[in-house]
Amino acid sequence: MKIDDLIQLLNNRLKEFQLSRDYARMSGDLESMNAADKEIISLGDTLFKLNLLVDTTKSAAVKDDVLAE
Repeated sequence: MKIDDLIQLLNNRLKEFQLSRDYARMSGDLESMNAADKEIISLGDTLFKLNLLVDTTKSAAVKDDVLAE
């Protein structure tokens, strides 16, 4: 699986948890809100790390191209 595909899947899951948190807030379910917040924070951290990996890979590819020239 490509990293970009994984990022897209995690972004979709993040949106689902954000909606879940919003529904829990509307219904006043504090326990569900806290659980959704934990997942949102965890997914955000994972997405940040994956995006950092993608950026590092892209910059390494550019550096190789520049050195080749």
